[in-house]
Amino acid sequence: MVKVNTKTIFAAVLLVIAAGAGAWLMRSAAPVEPSAASSPHAAETIESTGQILGLAIGDPIAEARKRLDPLRVPAVYTPDAKEKTGRRIYWKLQETEFDWVMVWGNPEGKITRIRGYLRPEQKKPFHEIGDVQTAANATATAAKWNLRRPGGPYFRLVAQGTEHRAQTVYMFSLDLPKEQDGPRDPEPDEKD
Repeated sequence: MVKVNTKTIFAAVLLVIAAGAGAWLMRSAAPVEPSAASSPHAAETIESTGQILGLAIGDPIAEARKRLDPLRVPAVYTPDAKEKTGRRIYWKLQETEFDWVMVWGNPEGKITRIRGYLRPEQKKPFHEIGDVQTAANATATAAKWNLRRPGGPYFRLVAQGTEHRAQTVYMFSLDLPKEQDGPRDPEPDEKD
């Protein structure tokens, strides 16, 4: 008769489970290059291009103005002090899938955050934003990817909505000034 030590077997099972979970966490937290997305439609996703309406983290704010000013709905918004200094710019848009877009910039005039609100009839399934299988986290209400532009900054892409469909899409830089403690997700209604 073979004597089995149940404590030893239980400990071995826990080690196997922990090792698998640790490997999954490491895979999901590691930034990937946007062009490395494995989806068959990767070329069409925000994840694969690293862009919202042609704008990417690290691009000059002047590029955002050049691309989005022609799409702005005239006379619906009066710029505030932060917009006049170029720290944050809001565009109410026409003729795009996005109802509005906001861009935040750093003191060097580079884009550090982009947030777009899709028109209600234009909500996108998360898999059209990026490959959900490579997402660091994916639930029915949000999907998050940690990415890096080739030769560029690390950033997070987030799709938020309901029932695996995005209403809001945003990207923000994970490259931080030395005096900051660490990255954080911007609040959904944050405007500065």
